[in-house]
Amino acid sequence: MHSDPLPFNPREEERKNKRLTFILGTILTIGVIAFIACQVAIRDWQ
Repeated sequence: MHSDPLPFNPREEERKNKRLTFILGTILTIGVIAFIACQVAIRDWQ
């Protein structure tokens, strides 16, 4: 493994990726909870 000069700071990039993953995970979790809540509400109304 040889070290090439990188065009970006890998640590900064890693932090951005972690934040992006966290945001996507949060959105996905909210979406799943909302979907389940809708299913329960529809079942209760019928």
